Amino acid sequence: MFQTDRRASPEIQLSWEEIAQLPTKVREICLRHGVGIRNQTDLAAYLEICEKVTAEKNSAEPFDPKLCQAQRVLSAIVACGDESELKEPLSRMASNTLDPTSKTPSPGKDALFELETLQYARHRRLGARLGEPDVVIEAPFGDYFVACKTINSPENFEKQLSRGCRQLDRLGSGCVAFNFEPQISAKEPIVVDTSRKLQLHLDAQLIDLYEKHRRHIDKRLEDDRLDGVMLQISCYANIRESTSALDVFTHTVFYSRTNLQQTEAHERFEGFKQSMQGPLCSFRS
Repeated sequence: MFQTDRRASPEIQLSWEEIAQLPTKVREICLRHGVGIRNQTDLAAYLEICEKVTAEKNSAEPFDPKLCQAQRVLSAIVACGDESELKEPLSRMASNTLDPTSKTPSPGKDALFELETLQYARHRRLGARLGEPDVVIEAPFGDYFVACKTINSPENFEKQLSRGCRQLDRLGSGCVAFNFEPQISAKEPIVVDTSRKLQLHLDAQLIDLYEKHRRHIDKRLEDDRLDGVMLQISCYANIRESTSALDVFTHTVFYSRTNLQQTEAHERFEGFKQSMQGPLCSFRS
């Protein structure tokens, strides 16, 4: 079945003061993990952007998309700052491009998706941590593994799906999360009246992407290679009903097939889906 994540109202909002504090926190995290920040990298630029934030200056100006992107990246690092396994993805982020809309493959961009997936799970009060393959969810029946894959072009989808399945084969039960942000077909920031309209727009794009890759996904589900897939798009948006000036809007769908899968696999994924959609952990054993 094709399940849509229907959340619409902003879940994470930072004040100007909180945004201004992000660079200090990120520098402390990098220092603690022994990660140097190279000059002229995206991460260095994002630190500089947020360091210039003041409530008086920024509240009087339109919200800059570059600032929106900067606070997005820095807040993901801060949200995962206590992770013992943060050094490796943080190192990738400190030395590679972090533009999530770019179609160019980047280890830094991949690391950002991993951290945002962990941030997403933690915001739902799930026990979760960084670990192979990328994110590990603590479920009543044991560890549940999430392989995170960014799709920079439609041509690399099957390769990334196969890679995710091989990782799950080694580790145990889990799913593959796909980031299709580089495939978004609208100029950003997207201007809409309501979050519901934006959700429908992104939903149509994800369904179209799913249909193009359906046979590959269904084959892995039927072969019991994975429990399901998460398909996700994030975009920058000016939503007129929103209380914030510029939003990072994330839309996620969860896909499984009861007629193809083993019952246990479907039930595990259903518990994962409900937990990721709701405010409290509802993971079932």
